[in-house]
Amino acid sequence: MTPEFKFIPLQFNWVAINPKPIGVVYFIGGAFFGTFPNLFYRYLLKQVFERGYTIIAIPYRFTFRHWNVSIEMVKDLIGLRKAIYEEAKFLGYEDNLNLYLEDPTAGNPNYFWIGHSLGCKYISLLEVLSDVENTELEQVLSGCVGKNQAEDIQKSLDNTDIHAVSLKNQPSLLLAPVIAGIDSAIPIAALAKLVQSLGLDVQPNVQETRCLISNSKLF
Repeated sequence: MTPEFKFIPLQFNWVAINPKPIGVVYFIGGAFFGTFPNLFYRYLLKQVFERGYTIIAIPYRFTFRHWNVSIEMVKDLIGLRKAIYEEAKFLGYEDNLNLYLEDPTAGNPNYFWIGHSLGCKYISLLEVLSDVENTELEQVLSGCVGKNQAEDIQKSLDNTDIHAVSLKNQPSLLLAPVIAGIDSAIPIAALAKLVQSLGLDVQPNVQETRCLISNSKLF
């Protein structure tokens, strides 16, 4: 019997809890469609759900500061997994509930990421930060981003165990990935160029992101 595919709102995310989960899939979509992933990506996520996965659909967050969103997004998931555990018990589910309480970076991967379009950039930045467990942050960012941006990243990580934002042992699938700059945030080309001429852009910008990915051992 196919389990019912239904999204419920939990801590500002959309969650479809599988009654017999074999794993958990995080999903983040593009700048427009990703705002309501429970609607625009429903068919795709339903296929994944029916193969045995609990789905956590993370709404896209519009911002110029992509580092901050990436870090805060994954930090929020710690409490969300506990909330899913409690909700699954409330619904009367009994199978594999400890899945939601385990460390996602554990040796046997039960957690996965799927990104589409600009959502892939957020996943990529978390992949870059995952290398900080083995290397100093300064070395990971060296030659790619400036001092001010590095300080912002360090501030976002303050009082946070770097292990908590790591995607270690969490395979990711990037669908039609986009690594874009200010033009993706401002759809009017003339306005986007004007903003760029004032020295403003997303952080990290296209060149910085490509540099980080090229230098990372995890890609």
